[in-house]
Amino acid sequence: MDDQALNDRLQTFEASVPVTGGPPPSHRPRVSRARTALVAMAALVVLANAVLLRSYLARRDPGWLEGGEFEGLRWPWGLSVLFEASGLSVLVPPLRSTGYNILLVLAFFFVLQGLAVVAYYANRLAGPPVLRAAVLVLVLVNPWAPQILALLGLFDMWFDFRKWAEPPQQRGRA
Repeated sequence: MDDQALNDRLQTFEASVPVTGGPPPSHRPRVSRARTALVAMAALVVLANAVLLRSYLARRDPGWLEGGEFEGLRWPWGLSVLFEASGLSVLVPPLRSTGYNILLVLAFFFVLQGLAVVAYYANRLAGPPVLRAAVLVLVLVNPWAPQILALLGLFDMWFDFRKWAEPPQQRGRA
């Protein structure tokens, strides 16, 4: 097949395919609601998996849940330095997209560390478990939760907020 015939077929194909900018305006609210419903269903699946995993671990290895392993979560100091370096790389136009991608990934880790700090203090509240769970839910429902938790996790690298909750060490008298 020569080039002219190929170009003619390509033009015929392009003319037969309608160019749309997405769903028609009458369907856009439905698509938006469907997308919101899919996100909500995915969140419920994640929650159900977490509850099932916790109940399984409570039956098989209850000591795993009592250790406070998540509360002691602390990332290596190098992540903090990499976070700051990628933040600075956003100022350089050729490195901007790479810097944003690295910031996004590292922010997730710092959100987890910030949530570990909140869980650490919530488990030390002198109150019923329902109150502790309510504190965690209120922190997570906050619209600024990811940003606040990421900053809390980042600052925890520098200031170690969890050490302030421990009672001071008693010095032995000789």
